[in-house]
Amino acid sequence: MKMNKFEVGTVLDEFKNHEEECIFDITDNGAVMYIFFDSPTADEIQQFKSGHRFEIRFTHLYNSIVVLAKIGNLNWMEMPYNPNLSKDFTTLQKAEDGQGLSLSIVFVDGRTGTIKAMRLLGLSTRFTKSLFKAVQIESNNGFDVAQYNNNVNLIFARYSAKDLLSMSSDYCKINF
Repeated sequence: MKMNKFEVGTVLDEFKNHEEECIFDITDNGAVMYIFFDSPTADEIQQFKSGHRFEIRFTHLYNSIVVLAKIGNLNWMEMPYNPNLSKDFTTLQKAEDGQGLSLSIVFVDGRTGTIKAMRLLGLSTRFTKSLFKAVQIESNNGFDVAQYNNNVNLIFARYSAKDLLSMSSDYCKINF
């Protein structure tokens, strides 16, 4: 298996010509958020630097978890998630008091495949416990990928980002 080096400036072939999208996943090593922009501007890249706000929320509906993130002055980003689709997730760890899920953010120029920014954050215990509760529910539900895709399409057809934010179960704010 080929190991990739993840650092700012690295070009990864599998990231080249990637559509604009945001992906959230949980692995055995923590959470990861891949954000692909097509030829990001200097200001967009700047939003990932120290001193810019970060907020994460989620809502759980139609057997789906939708993670929402606000980075700096960028628009809210919506990312559907279901643990049954995670390739590197085997065991849900219990969040102890004072501990939270780590979140790696990887911001990529989807046209060139270049990593433009990276951040490692620690999410609050409260948010982590709330998210883990939703993940546990979905892990225990029967899973059908076609039904999941239908549910995600229904969510995005029916609800705006603003609607999803108003329905969010919990949040975590960080000035990073």
